[in-house]
Amino acid sequence: MNDLSQYFHAQRMQLLDFMSMDTAGLSVDAIKERLLGFYSSYNVMTANLESTRVYRVRRIDSGTVHTKCADVWHPPAEHVTKIGRANDIGQAMFYCSLDPQTAIDETQIQEGERFSLAIYQLSGRDPYDARSIVIKETKPIPGNAVEFSRFGSELSRFMVNEFTRPVSEGNEHHYKRSCAIAQILLELPHKDSLVYPSVRNSEAINVVYTSEAAAETLAVVHVATCEMEKDRAVRVDKLWLPDAKGSLIAQPLPHPMPAPLRFADSPPKFSDLFYDSKIATPEEIANYHLANKSIQRTSLRDTADL
Repeated sequence: MNDLSQYFHAQRMQLLDFMSMDTAGLSVDAIKERLLGFYSSYNVMTANLESTRVYRVRRIDSGTVHTKCADVWHPPAEHVTKIGRANDIGQAMFYCSLDPQTAIDETQIQEGERFSLAIYQLSGRDPYDARSIVIKETKPIPGNAVEFSRFGSELSRFMVNEFTRPVSEGNEHHYKRSCAIAQILLELPHKDSLVYPSVRNSEAINVVYTSEAAAETLAVVHVATCEMEKDRAVRVDKLWLPDAKGSLIAQPLPHPMPAPLRFADSPPKFSDLFYDSKIATPEEIANYHLANKSIQRTSLRDTADL
């Protein structure tokens, strides 16, 4: 076994040890430190969402509808009291989906409940500016070292499993691992968001932005005040447009307004939208080690596109 194979074998053993470790009593920072011993050797897949629209749902818990842009934004960091799939306590992140039905399903809106459906426009980006990291299992890499391929496959599968783990109310501590992974990935240069499959539908697509990235790149298009009816049909009661001061201004409803509203268009599918691209070879990884004089924390370059 050559030096590079020994290295990947050792990294793989660390991954297997971590997977069997009980991390319930550890902080997100402590889990992140353990992961950094081997996790940054994973080559991330990236995508450019360009100028797409994203959707966010906020439940209306009281009788008062949302009338400010801040009402449909992420809560302030000081109000974040639970760990989420990509956020620690006290860390504000902007969660959204690539289609409205997924956003509604993620919020678990029930019949009779009212909610706001906010539509945001992502500012256009250079076609080569792939800032979103795709949480997706990589394909085997033909012709590469056995230990390298095995480690990469197991590591990507571990990442996907952590991000698609069902977590019930009151068990948010199970998010610690995915939260630690998210922090590591979002610390990579020029990366500001994660794209991952929905727990409720593996073909549905969720996106989470850092608070800073969301503020810089997302703008409210309009907001609909809705109510969930029977058979998952949605009734729109009001439409709102934002003004320059951050208020939402009520608009006349189109006539005739579809009642109830149904999302008939087929949403994008996770398996269709994101594809594997070139994967770094062991030799490229070795060159990275030599250039950085380190074999402990390796970051492979981003090698996949939308």
